[in-house]
Amino acid sequence: MAANYHLNRSLSYVVSEDSFLGRGQSSIVRKLYFENYQKVANRFSGLTVTEVKIIEDALRGLEYLHVHESIGNLCYVHRDIKPGNILLVQKSSSSEVKAVLADFGISTELNEREAVTRQRGRRTDTWMAPELLLDDLTDCKFSRESDIFSMGCIIYYVLTKGRHPFNKGHDNDYTVHQNIKNYMICDFQLLNDKPVARALIKNMMKHNKDSRPSASEVLDDPYFKEDDSQDTILLSPDKEPKQNSLDNLYDKQLYHVMVNISRSLPEFIVDHYMRLMAVVGVKSGIEPDWSLSRRFLELYSTHASKKSPQVAASYVDKILTGLGYEEMGEFSVYRYLHTEVDIDSKVNEKLEKIMKFRPAVIQVVRELCLCLHDYQVERYRMVVTLLRRTALDSNKSFLELFMDLTQELGKYPLAVAITIGVLEKSDWGDTGKLKPFSLPNFDLNTSYPEVDLCLTVAGYYGYMRDIDFSNAKVYTSSLHLKSHNVSNMSRVQFTRLLMERGVIEAGDVSKIEDKDRYPLFFKKYKKRCKGPTKVTAPATDETVPVQERKAQATSSQSPSTSTDQPNFFTRVKKFFLPSSKQEAQEVPGTTTQAKEPTPESSNTAPAPTVTSAAKEGTFPPPELFPELNKKEYETKLSEGHVKDIVKDSRILLMTATDVELRGVLGYLKPLDGWDKVIKSFINNTRIYVGKCGGYSVVVGRSANAKSQQGGLDALTITNKIMEIFKPKYIIAVGICFGMDRSKVNLGDVIVSDFIVDLSDFRKEPGSIIPRKPQPPAGTTLSSFFSDISGFKMKHSQEENAKEVNVHCGPIASSPVLVDDEEFKEQLSKARPDALAGEMEGAAIFSAARHAHHKPEVIVIKAVGDWGDGKKDECRGWKDFASHAAATYIHHHLNDAAPDALK
Repeated sequence: MAANYHLNRSLSYVVSEDSFLGRGQSSIVRKLYFENYQKVANRFSGLTVTEVKIIEDALRGLEYLHVHESIGNLCYVHRDIKPGNILLVQKSSSSEVKAVLADFGISTELNEREAVTRQRGRRTDTWMAPELLLDDLTDCKFSRESDIFSMGCIIYYVLTKGRHPFNKGHDNDYTVHQNIKNYMICDFQLLNDKPVARALIKNMMKHNKDSRPSASEVLDDPYFKEDDSQDTILLSPDKEPKQNSLDNLYDKQLYHVMVNISRSLPEFIVDHYMRLMAVVGVKSGIEPDWSLSRRFLELYSTHASKKSPQVAASYVDKILTGLGYEEMGEFSVYRYLHTEVDIDSKVNEKLEKIMKFRPAVIQVVRELCLCLHDYQVERYRMVVTLLRRTALDSNKSFLELFMDLTQELGKYPLAVAITIGVLEKSDWGDTGKLKPFSLPNFDLNTSYPEVDLCLTVAGYYGYMRDIDFSNAKVYTSSLHLKSHNVSNMSRVQFTRLLMERGVIEAGDVSKIEDKDRYPLFFKKYKKRCKGPTKVTAPATDETVPVQERKAQATSSQSPSTSTDQPNFFTRVKKFFLPSSKQEAQEVPGTTTQAKEPTPESSNTAPAPTVTSAAKEGTFPPPELFPELNKKEYETKLSEGHVKDIVKDSRILLMTATDVELRGVLGYLKPLDGWDKVIKSFINNTRIYVGKCGGYSVVVGRSANAKSQQGGLDALTITNKIMEIFKPKYIIAVGICFGMDRSKVNLGDVIVSDFIVDLSDFRKEPGSIIPRKPQPPAGTTLSSFFSDISGFKMKHSQEENAKEVNVHCGPIASSPVLVDDEEFKEQLSKARPDALAGEMEGAAIFSAARHAHHKPEVIVIKAVGDWGDGKKDECRGWKDFASHAAATYIHHHLNDAAPDALK
């Protein structure tokens, strides 16, 4: 054997510089570093080896210990896996370099699953599994799984160039020990560019040791079957470094760090870096078609040539961290800086005025929340739960889901990139505001093939009519899911189930594909895939081994199932699928709703028809929808007394018709200390005073007759009530008409993010153009009511009744009663993204805008008809819609803290 050396020394030049070169360390340490490097470089002169080869060799040695019976017919556990016990070995007769395990001083034979020992003190605690770090040594049990945990730490160490997975920065050994003991694991953001390796390591380092794979299973992981051109380790450069070439070496190292940084910089950071460098006179001939990486490196090189690499790197560090780009921390530029560099005060002043990266991202996402439809949010929820391996949570908002994703990934640019990919695949093209914060050159299909799979399959089912989807669920369940009950599953839930059971895999959808009825749907998908045998794990979670997934898929199939069976539609077409005549018939007592919109179907979705269901079971309960003349009120209070009671009230609920008023009064309770709700006639208007949920509210009504519906009376009554007291928040509640049947359903609640004011418009042939400003909903109210978590309401008490959906988006407000398909179409053209229309909102916004105390306003109404000249067909839905809108408002006012709406 010509030479061997410890892993953490032989690779110190590029893998574990931290072992020798830390911030502010002395020149003596640097000298030792170069002496060690030179010694190793001489022994391995001119040779290279890859990271994956080192890892694989070490794992094969561990596999030999764990499972090979030729070692005296016994198996062993190593018990001291750490970088110093992995050697690089070069045979004298060849140029082959291998990694081998060493130091078996405390290894022990394994007759049973676990080996009991009291010798923990001899082992290195900073690489031990958490189940070994016990206060009572008599309970300390080493096992194969504890070796696997340590080897997972080693793989992380190699791939991150010498970082420890439980060292959060500059922790000492004791802190690392405690982090492992308490399982305070790092966020793995350093491995976001290596998704397969990341998934493998997380699998090996699971807290539950019984969930960790064996050494043989690790070696079968897709990571060892992938080619990675960026993991080559140079054991020796062309020329050996010398002490007097230290600065040149640092210059090269700095540029290498800048190259790594540039690969992940979003447009937001690069643009601000260029502007701030221009402040100190650093400019370069950057071409518009250059990539973000090239622009950044060009400017850095220009600055480095004018000043020095150290100065240029110091500015990069200051600017990027000053912009709040927290991902900068992983590159540790400071390790290469000899002295501190003074940053120009102009740059510091500019940095103070720029919104930081993460708040800027969250602001854009928050704005996006108010625009997205349920279709996009539901698919985004599916993707986030898939990556986090959690159950679907229908209560979380889009913003909450985004925050969950960033927490899982550890990198905002990557989370933004995935978000853009999901939305664009869910028929939402308006992602321009997000793109400046996205990871450059990101492709969802290749980086996260399982995400692409679930979106494709969910879209496939979304394209089907409801009856086709129901039939597909039943047949697929009987064939592949052991007749699992899927009757109540949505398209998203069913897609998740198919993935969990292994019925569909990345690149292989043959078990559900219908080549007769939908021959082209998966054509583009298959072109995007690398093939059914190539399964790439998601970048962010513990991946079930391919063998286990296949076993699950096999076990979930019926014994007679064959892989070459005809598709399910071909086999059961005549039995399951009704004729077009049958499909046209309605089931008595039910309401047909529009299917989920998809890119292929959103413009052609058949209009749902309304049957007698509106009159059978959809009315609200009588106690929550009281007749106005049958409820007892406190009516004998003086005007002065009532004004004194309401002076501190903060909320005004504005209704228009008696139907809308009944919906609100159903939830109105007496004020604390009172037996009845107060009803009073003040300032020529009727008001009701009571508690809705946990808040004292005043309720007004603007239309005592049909002729009083509309903006003029709403403006007048709102102003009169604001003379009685000064509300801080005004909520217009009641009924609206739906704009697009493919986006909303009867009974759905619409929360306005702003109002399309059509109180004044220019009429042109075939269209109308608004002339008034389009006021946004109040910031506090919008944030308060746009959270749909926890709200659940059904159309009736029946077990399988459909749920009421909540949408956030624009509402058109016109002073005229819309009951004409042509006029509604013109309204839709004026604002294509408007979800609904009503009559009073714009006037109430106008009253608030001109009020001295400037209250916030929001419109929350539920769909009671379609405004298409067929209102009589939907008449039974008005009571329910009024009740639904009032229920949604009560839900929030009841669950919120008393000071949430201050």
